[in-house]
Amino acid sequence: MADFKYEIVKHIGVLSESGKGWTKELNVISWNGANPKYDIRDWAPDHEKMGKGITLTEEEAAKLRELLGLESCWSEQPVEVWFRLLRYAESLMGYGYEKNTDCHRYAE
Repeated sequence: MADFKYEIVKHIGVLSESGKGWTKELNVISWNGANPKYDIRDWAPDHEKMGKGITLTEEEAAKLRELLGLESCWSEQPVEVWFRLLRYAESLMGYGYEKNTDCHRYAE
């Protein structure tokens, strides 16, 4: 596997934690010195190992918000919006939240 570099520019939050200490996190990461992107993936406790994940540019994040019907949720606080968005996505996947397009319901 080719060498690559990453820098966690901003740690936004932990979505979940496994029994072995790995955490699924939302971060803003610069990969190989490129512009930072939103990133969701599993991390070992020391952040030296990582699982497969997904990265999103600002434009892709905006499109995802649109596709989920959360256009009205964008505010001056993008971190809060991301957590609303992730909770809503979890609801669509059946993780215990009722399907609801009112993003403010998921802010708690």
